[in-house]
Amino acid sequence: SRKAPYSGLNGKRGKAMNHDKLFAGIVCVACGLGPAAAQPEPPRKVPMVVVVGCLGQEGSETWVLTSATEAIELASKTPAPPSEADAVKLSGQNKYRLIGISEFNLPTHKGHKERVEGLLIAAKPMSRLNVTSVKHVADTCGAPPVK
Repeated sequence: SRKAPYSGLNGKRGKAMNHDKLFAGIVCVACGLGPAAAQPEPPRKVPMVVVVGCLGQEGSETWVLTSATEAIELASKTPAPPSEADAVKLSGQNKYRLIGISEFNLPTHKGHKERVEGLLIAAKPMSRLNVTSVKHVADTCGAPPVK
């Protein structure tokens, strides 16, 4: 019969391989590589939203939407996004920094109420909107005139 090669572990033959496998298994599980490893967190959804607010500028490069409504997800059916006619009446207490705005001529809309669509990047102290659409609502940001 054939003898297992010398293992170097306490002078015993054939036992080193079992100890090595056990050690490797413990290391894999401890490092999160074994079958008990937690699944990676799924990527967070970045919703497409609509917001109505007053377009302004902070400094020379930063555009913001102030007195803005809560963001309403466009894919959601409840509550429905505001129509352009309803947007005139809306205001809120939120503020959003606008990004991805190079193709929109924002200086011509400064100080106006706007309906902005984009990807919402929720953050503290100020969430950001990666803008996909800007629609003029009113020439001023104040309350609509009483008729």
